[in-house]
Amino acid sequence: MKPEHMSLADAGDGKVRVEASFAAADVGNVFEVVRRILAYTNAIDSISGEDIKALLVEKLGQDEVDSLCAEGVPAMLVPWVVDALDFETMLDPVVVDAPKPTQGAPYALVVEVTRKPRYELSSYEPVRVRLPKNEVTNEEVEGYLRQVVLDHAAYVEIEEDRPVRPGDRVNVSISTMRGAEPVEHLTSPSRSFDIGEGWFSPEFDENVAGMRRGETKTFEFQALGLHSKNERDTETLTCTVTILSLAEFTPPQLTDEWVASHVEGAKSVRELEEAIRARMEEQRAKPDEAALLRPVAQELSRRLDMPISDALYEKVVNDLISQTSRQAEQRNLPLDDYLATQGMDREAFGAYLMEQAREAILEGFALDSYADHFGLELADADVDEVFLEMAGGREVAASSLRRQFEQGGHMYEIRERARRFKANKHAAQRAVLAFG
Repeated sequence: MKPEHMSLADAGDGKVRVEASFAAADVGNVFEVVRRILAYTNAIDSISGEDIKALLVEKLGQDEVDSLCAEGVPAMLVPWVVDALDFETMLDPVVVDAPKPTQGAPYALVVEVTRKPRYELSSYEPVRVRLPKNEVTNEEVEGYLRQVVLDHAAYVEIEEDRPVRPGDRVNVSISTMRGAEPVEHLTSPSRSFDIGEGWFSPEFDENVAGMRRGETKTFEFQALGLHSKNERDTETLTCTVTILSLAEFTPPQLTDEWVASHVEGAKSVRELEEAIRARMEEQRAKPDEAALLRPVAQELSRRLDMPISDALYEKVVNDLISQTSRQAEQRNLPLDDYLATQGMDREAFGAYLMEQAREAILEGFALDSYADHFGLELADADVDEVFLEMAGGREVAASSLRRQFEQGGHMYEIRERARRFKANKHAAQRAVLAFG
């Protein structure tokens, strides 16, 4: 959805007054969205075949419904005005004039936005980032070496006369009865399974553990029936088991001969240790891009000299407060209790907010300047990458998030975030790294 017409007028001090008009069909669609939101917030079934408008009027009254729609419809149209602009804005848009909307009629409103200013960095040379030197310890090499050995471990049949233990692989002769009827899939002259891996049931494993090779045991255990619908829907089976053999999960002996025959590129344990250390050191010399993003953005922000208005400070601080409050709610904690878990009281939180707001503003504008200087253009893949990051890497959730932003007219927020993210990655790829 886009405004049918827009006219812009300079309001001074970086502000632009925008008059935007919307088609009657688009206004009608927004009315429907607002009514569904009202139905949801007032516990009214919004997916039934009944008339939502009538249900709302019945519960809230005509005057209240009209009032809520008169407020909600313009509020939902405002983002579409900002989204349609050919320049970036900062601060929240301010509604200057929003007459009462009418279902089935075109609608026009006036919004004031603040144009985002552009600044130049003092330098666009690659940033230098100093990272802590993270040396590879002997313990880490030994741990990696142990994992290499475990990766080559296998089950080896043992001759020792000892009882079956959890983790053993046993080969058994098994006969299982359901009353007087044999259970075919649990009856076999030779069947192998691992104790403790849940191949049958914990009760079955408990009965087999402790048996010895050649020993026969008959016992009952509970198991899910063939037509069980839940984990409590079990039946009693009678089982006779004879242990034919058992094998133990056995890692190989770490010797020069074993390394030479099983590990490519190494002929001895010492060579393998040296190769492991070299590989780990090489990996640490090339830190993950994600770990570089914040230090790189911070270094870029030091090259920016810009005034920060009180209004911008206030907006970013309020955004941070809202974000922190949501985190507290997610943990079902009052804000003060949540702050205590972070080692802060209200006074410390206030200082933290001011510092974080300043850093966020400077880093954001520095990345804007960087993107402008290098002419970084957004591709759809850049936008998708932001949604994927917001959704924690879950593609289905990312697609759902994208629909929400697209349907709400808030894609301009994502475009800003995606462009800054692209600039941050570009700068990180060019960064000169130092360690220690």
